[in-house]
Amino acid sequence: MTLVQRSNERFGLVLYAHGYDILNRVSYLNFSGNVQSPFFGQPTSAAPARRLEVGVQFAF
Repeated sequence: MTLVQRSNERFGLVLYAHGYDILNRVSYLNFSGNVQSPFFGQPTSAAPARRLEVGVQFAF
């Protein structure tokens, strides 16, 4: 989501904020594929928790 964007012939400024997994839901990764394992079909890891990224981009 771009909050502010200003530009003229020489300069530009962009303020932005990005939210990842803002509802903090579990995103499972890498499921076990060993049929003889008691954990067969179970996830072995999860994606990172929520993250907010805020930044400024200046162009000239």
